[in-house]
Amino acid sequence: MKNDLNLLNTKIGHLQIKSLIQVNGRKKYLCQCDCGKETEVFAHNLKAGKTRSCGCQMHRAKKNNFVGQRFNYLVIKNELKKRDSSGSVIWNCQCDCGKQVHLSSRQLQKNNIISCGCLKKTSLIGKKFGLLSVFEYSNNKNASKRYWKCQCECGNLTVVSQGNLLSGHTKSCGCLQKKEQRLFADGTCIDVIASKMVPVNNRSGHKGISKSGDKWLAYITFKGKRYALGAFENLNDAIIARKNAENKLFEPLIKKYLKQPEFIQNK
Repeated sequence: MKNDLNLLNTKIGHLQIKSLIQVNGRKKYLCQCDCGKETEVFAHNLKAGKTRSCGCQMHRAKKNNFVGQRFNYLVIKNELKKRDSSGSVIWNCQCDCGKQVHLSSRQLQKNNIISCGCLKKTSLIGKKFGLLSVFEYSNNKNASKRYWKCQCECGNLTVVSQGNLLSGHTKSCGCLQKKEQRLFADGTCIDVIASKMVPVNNRSGHKGISKSGDKWLAYITFKGKRYALGAFENLNDAIIARKNAENKLFEPLIKKYLKQPEFIQNK
């Protein structure tokens, strides 16, 4: 304990040691870094010279490596004085679209930001989904989804989530659904389960089948509940599993209701 106290009020690297504390039975020092930030450091890391700053020096050592580098559509112009909550360097980045954006070293290194945001906001503009033509990105408060302003062929304007557009779930402002006389029975929509249309964002070419890594996942949704049918190495095996589930769940209802005279007449 005496040797530990001898470190008080001394300086190791960029750290001024202020006090000795106990955290979960382990010794730590409360230190003040030259950058002004306080940090807690394990005693053995200080004594071994493994920790010599709050972390700011590690980020500073890397700053010259970032200037001029390209990360996807972003080019690093210069370092800013501010830091994020973890002490990571903030950089001024120039997007290929001309807009500048500020990002931390951690955000750039994770590679989950590829532009200033322009790619997210323009990728669907000018495209058509059913009766809907996308003309503008909608800055919706729900940040977990992307929304688009669309004009329907009937003349109405509507805002639709990107997922609903790509999956084919939403094809109009609602006027199309009003025109269609869909049949609902036994807790499900008979028109939907009878449809063979594959969503536009489906890469397998088959309803209820998606790719995950090197596996094909088969699933089926019935009466509002999704059932996993298994993961398969071969696409044909996934198709068979899906078809068997359709025969078991969908076909009895399709045969029962699609043969009704009043339904056929409506169609």
